[in-house]
Amino acid sequence: MAILIRSFGWILSLIPEAALQTFCGVCAWVWCRIMPARRATAERNLRHAFPDEPDEWYGGKIRASFARTVEMAIFALVSPFWKDEELISRIGLSEDCWQMIRSWERTPRAKIFLLPHVCLVEGVAHSPLIISNRGHDIGVIASIFRPLNQASLDEWIQKSRERSGSRLLSRKKGFNEARKILKNKGGVAVLFDQRAGGTGTLLMCLGRVSSVTELPALLAREQETDVCLAICERTGFLRCCIHCEKIPQGDQPEDVTILGNYAFDQYILKNKDRAEDWLWVHNRWRTHATPSQRLNLNQKRSLLDRQRHILQWDDLPKQTRFCIRMPDDRDDFLASLFFVAALTRGRPDVFFLLAGPAYGEALLRHTRLPCRYHVVTDEKVRHPEENRQIQKFHPDTVIVLAPGKSVARQSRTWGCPQTIGIRQLPGSRLLAHAMPVSGQELTGVPNFGNLPMYAGLAIQMGLDRENFQWNKQVASPPGMPDHKARILAVLKNAEDEPMVRDAVRHTEWALPFECLVEPGSNSRVLSERVMALLNRPAFSGAILICDDPFWVFWGRWHGLPTIWICPDPDRALCISLGRDNDCAPVKCLDFTHQTPKTSLMDDITTTLNLWCAPDQSEREL
Repeated sequence: MAILIRSFGWILSLIPEAALQTFCGVCAWVWCRIMPARRATAERNLRHAFPDEPDEWYGGKIRASFARTVEMAIFALVSPFWKDEELISRIGLSEDCWQMIRSWERTPRAKIFLLPHVCLVEGVAHSPLIISNRGHDIGVIASIFRPLNQASLDEWIQKSRERSGSRLLSRKKGFNEARKILKNKGGVAVLFDQRAGGTGTLLMCLGRVSSVTELPALLAREQETDVCLAICERTGFLRCCIHCEKIPQGDQPEDVTILGNYAFDQYILKNKDRAEDWLWVHNRWRTHATPSQRLNLNQKRSLLDRQRHILQWDDLPKQTRFCIRMPDDRDDFLASLFFVAALTRGRPDVFFLLAGPAYGEALLRHTRLPCRYHVVTDEKVRHPEENRQIQKFHPDTVIVLAPGKSVARQSRTWGCPQTIGIRQLPGSRLLAHAMPVSGQELTGVPNFGNLPMYAGLAIQMGLDRENFQWNKQVASPPGMPDHKARILAVLKNAEDEPMVRDAVRHTEWALPFECLVEPGSNSRVLSERVMALLNRPAFSGAILICDDPFWVFWGRWHGLPTIWICPDPDRALCISLGRDNDCAPVKCLDFTHQTPKTSLMDDITTTLNLWCAPDQSEREL
């Protein structure tokens, strides 16, 4: 293998530079077409990092990034056959680097160089030749690399890099050698922007959670070191200039990891004209990507809280994108909103787009769920252009809660490789992942619509159980000394209307009252009428009376104190959705056919008197 690679590198070294540059462009063009998955990865990474650029910009950057990746490989193959004079003419150091070198000569210090995967990062291995050519000496400079499990190939790579005066250390066995070099005031270069997998540390990079290495922090904590971000900026084909920027080390050893990655993030964002030089085809953010881990941020080590503290973030950036296809059924839609609320607590780094029926947009508008809504219908499957808004959203994950083959096919047109659904729902086998859910994964779930099944899906996808909040104890509503509370009754059973009117009439104060009777199970029109009433100033402090759990859920999201005429005591659970601090109370009045209407009317009157009394602001239910 080593002989073949060396022979190929020697042949490339004989080819004119212009031909090699054309070769890189052709390879990039072919790569984009024969490996669409890699192209999609690069496009998704670029769109997440730079969300406001036009479509043409992304296409150009993707092709240029692929060409730079080929150029990186050509540099590694050809540079061993260049003479020293050729290397010196192609690799330069910025004035900032020379100032640091002169400072290190006056006061020797240990040095750690953080290297990102830019196009000509191999140039750092030849930097000792450039430094010694100018008559400077800052000690041994070593680079840590990952062995290829090919002894002959590793030996050739090591000899070709070390001919310029640097040392090459194995990532598996070179840790102690790196410590010795630092102890002798030398320098160690570490590629720090690789995906570290399950053994790495969680950190936000370019607005998304990734798993990073803490190797530079481990090396820096033992003694005083200068930590620098070293970037090989491409100045031409197979030519670069190395720039160095000192990184503040913070108060704790792990701050090196946080501030080093943040410095590179800022460099990328400020130099988007050079964005193609980085290895975007590498899926650095493929962490917690399996369906069973998708809804949690559990890792042996995480620096997310420390990162928020150092960078003074109020919340984590939300560049990761989930799209949830909501069910069309009214009760299931409300139940799925609880599922969404639990997800927002479990994945605070995710921006959620909810796609569902038209009436859902009005329901969501008055909630505090940090989501965006997009109206879709099954008929749009026949018109793919109408789904373009979701396609431009570029979701990382699509979760399908609506049943039906047409819905599954529609979800697959949104351009996301990871589509997840519930196996028990029709059409789910057309998705990439159909999760088996029994509905018994979480105890104490109200039997409302498909809520047990949605909760089971969340548990199967790794969501922590504490993100579900059941039976939350809440205080009674504030007293209303001006006695201007409004009563809004939404009743499914028309026979309850006279009883409710009599109960309101017997309160201690004359309270404005409005009653809406729901004619059937379809409440889309009624939802709009209720929200139109609540938007009127006269109903800003309304108390809700209902006999359907739909309106109990609905009233909780809108912060309305609710009296629930409940025929099934087992379903009387106070549930908080997205209103953790100020959720309104629910008073459940158990009702069966044997319950006298007069007794139920008295209970309603008593509850209204209690809630509207001026001195009851602190009373518990």
